[in-house]
Amino acid sequence: MYMQPKIIIEYVGTYDEAIHGVSGKRHTKLAHRGGQLFARRLRKSVGPLLNKMLLAMETETGLIWKWPVIRCYVVHDIPFDFDNPMTIKVRKNMHDATETFFHEMVHQLEMQNKGTIRERNNISKKYSHMSKDAKDHIFAHAVLWKVYEKVYGRAKLKRIINGYKLWPEHYKGWQIVKHEGANRIIKEYVSPAPPLQNIQKAVEHRLAENQMVKKKTKLQKESEKPRKLFLKRK
Repeated sequence: MYMQPKIIIEYVGTYDEAIHGVSGKRHTKLAHRGGQLFARRLRKSVGPLLNKMLLAMETETGLIWKWPVIRCYVVHDIPFDFDNPMTIKVRKNMHDATETFFHEMVHQLEMQNKGTIRERNNISKKYSHMSKDAKDHIFAHAVLWKVYEKVYGRAKLKRIINGYKLWPEHYKGWQIVKHEGANRIIKEYVSPAPPLQNIQKAVEHRLAENQMVKKKTKLQKESEKPRKLFLKRK
């Protein structure tokens, strides 16, 4: 039985305000409502694709989702999105938001498997002269190439890549994948390991984590019963 990590997409006003505290920006009730609305829209947009995307990210790389729960926060007016803690900027274009979400999920997968990723390899050496942004997206875009082609098809993959022309350094990453081939890049970056064995370990780990969570929840409920009875009597 395959188990993917639980994804929680939410707007937390204190997190948003803490990020902007240095800049002195103030957030109104309207901004809070806007953040909550965007979180709902993003959940609705990525929901139907989530199972296929997360499974494809594992099967195409041999990497595993090690965290049973991944939280994605949405915030206003940040200069760029990032993967840890996973944070997405509130935006109007939901196609862009959805692609950004899965883009950051690949970086999240990289981060969770840092010991398995070979940062020094033949591909990274060949393109060591490139900018940091371009180099940081060679592996990520190779994974997305395989995943998007599998889930969306080639036509939509091509449209997504063309959209990256707005970010020249990121677009260079896509061009490197096109030149070198996504399969070759993934093999260079990922230490050899049987993908099926990796996924089985992930399943066992998540099952154990879920059992622990259930036990804690049950204990908490049982410990609250006497207190509830006491409060009723009082």
